[in-house]
Amino acid sequence: MVTLVYHKKLSEELEIMVSKISNKLGIQLIARAKNEFYSSGNGFLEDIIEGTDITLYQTDQSFYQPNHFMMPRMVQKVIQMIKKPKDLLELYCGSGTFTIPMSRCFNKVFATENNRASITYLNKSINKNKVTNVLQSRISDTELTEAFNGRKFRRMGEINLSDYDFSHVLVDPPRSGLNENVTDILNKFKNIIYIS
Repeated sequence: MVTLVYHKKLSEELEIMVSKISNKLGIQLIARAKNEFYSSGNGFLEDIIEGTDITLYQTDQSFYQPNHFMMPRMVQKVIQMIKKPKDLLELYCGSGTFTIPMSRCFNKVFATENNRASITYLNKSINKNKVTNVLQSRISDTELTEAFNGRKFRRMGEINLSDYDFSHVLVDPPRSGLNENVTDILNKFKNIIYIS
């Protein structure tokens, strides 16, 4: 999947050209301009983690592990590191690169992510893989800190953090890294998995 971003309106001529190039290269091409979207395919990427039966979905509007060779190895390495799992807290879960595989290792998973598109495709992956032990909420790391301190968020619905017995926390933060509030949360955990 390749996205082209334009600073002018998309034309019919451009859409025809995008379709031709897409067919010739065997890839999905997306053209975006302000309030405009054209895709030579369905607008999202379907990916199966190598060596598994896990299907993930991704959009061009959020982060995804781009190294197709390393991503399955990263997932397998994390799984090998897990000892005595109970419940998992995952921050910056994206569209579920680690969430879906980790759901097979833990009793319950609570996954958080601030990007709306990522949450949409995480839910698509949850449904496709018939995962029943993952709950997610579109909240930021700062809001999660507030939730641990008792604040209620409508976006968390009926999710109650006290219903979890977290044995592990997994963080795969953005380039900016972890803020001080998240570091305070991590200090409460014995088992921290940090993807960088």
